Amino acid sequence: MTLIEQMEAVCRHSGYTHKDFCAWFDYYLEAPVDHRCYFLKGPDWVMLARHISPGEEFPDAPGDAWLIFHASGSGLKKFFDCAALAYELPYVCFARPLKGRKELQFFKWEKIRRLCVAGDS
Repeated sequence: MTLIEQMEAVCRHSGYTHKDFCAWFDYYLEAPVDHRCYFLKGPDWVMLARHISPGEEFPDAPGDAWLIFHASGSGLKKFFDCAALAYELPYVCFARPLKGRKELQFFKWEKIRRLCVAGDS
């Protein structure tokens, strides 16, 4: 299974359809620069992330945050390794589209980073 297929499987498990996944994937690859979308990839991981700010589109955001669309392989751990060097934001949020959950769930950067590092030990 390729990294993109793994990412799609996670999306399906999260309640997205194949069509939804394709639309989001295209969006992250083709988004205008001012949307601050990033496609990050290493040899054994891939990740889609976006820098979001509080405002009309994200009224519940407590501050600037990384919106992690999906990661496969060791993407989240590698992201924290890279972003901590140059582009750390106060919050990280994840899409949670399943019924009964908030659409976006926000966490403090340091809390999620510690969990990723602890999981690596």
